[in-house]
Amino acid sequence: MESDQSDPFNPKIKSRPTDRPMTSALFYLRAIELGLSWADLEEMDIGEVWDMLIEKNNDSAEYAYIATNDDIKRLAGLI
Repeated sequence: MESDQSDPFNPKIKSRPTDRPMTSALFYLRAIELGLSWADLEEMDIGEVWDMLIEKNNDSAEYAYIATNDDIKRLAGLI
């Protein structure tokens, strides 16, 4: 049965459940794909590696609108 959850930030994207659990071996494989060495992993916590994995996946995302500096300033109430 397929999940019908959607991404709260992009309603056009449907999230699908993973078909395999994250194991230590899979985690290390993903770390190697990022170019991280064992020494790098010893200096990092798991959250930092997850953040890098998420950012890597976001690199291929297409955004309808890219915010400008003025947009950020307006959001922060500086304009």
